Amino acid sequence: MFLWHERKAGPPHIREKTDILVPGNGVWGRKNYSEETAREIDGEVKKVITANYERVKKLLEENRTLLDALAKKLEEKEVLSGEEVEAIVKQA
Repeated sequence: MFLWHERKAGPPHIREKTDILVPGNGVWGRKNYSEETAREIDGEVKKVITANYERVKKLLEENRTLLDALAKKLEEKEVLSGEEVEAIVKQA
């Protein structure tokens, strides 16, 4: 689930094709937006990625004990059933 916030760039409408080579992937496509818009898009993408990175990092830190318990059990058994995972979650 992404954390959505008011976006500066608005809804994306960037899907037309033309005669320019998009660097890195060998695909021809139209760049029907300005460099300024491209920078705004990059900035918005960076905001979403950074916000979600921080959210996931916090979740992992908050659940460290549970994750360690699961990892320990997986080292012992290599495979856990759903019931075994549930039991570990309930204990943590």
